[in-house]
Amino acid sequence: MSDKAGIAAKIYYENLGNISKGEAIKQAGYAESVSKNPKYVTNQEDWQRVELEFIGRLDLEINAILDQLPVKRDKAAYGESVSSLEKLFKMKQLSIGESTERSSITVKWG
Repeated sequence: MSDKAGIAAKIYYENLGNISKGEAIKQAGYAESVSKNPKYVTNQEDWQRVELEFIGRLDLEINAILDQLPVKRDKAAYGESVSSLEKLFKMKQLSIGESTERSSITVKWG
């Protein structure tokens, strides 16, 4: 990947929750002034492509865990799955700019 917007997105999503978009943009080689207005970069096609790939991978993991929850009978295995699911939901919410508060996480069964 040679485009700086894609590189910035990769840096951001590989460090999600530990780095701001502006910092990822600076690390990708953009000027300080650009890093203070991330929309210039996050609206670019390469950033959006990396973002969609990341969200797609999260969705696959979320769905795999949701599919397994009804068959998990062991309390420890169920708890581990729910914990993983919560982390994945938070990562997805962070990646799309939503709140990560517990009150905003909703899972519908059936």
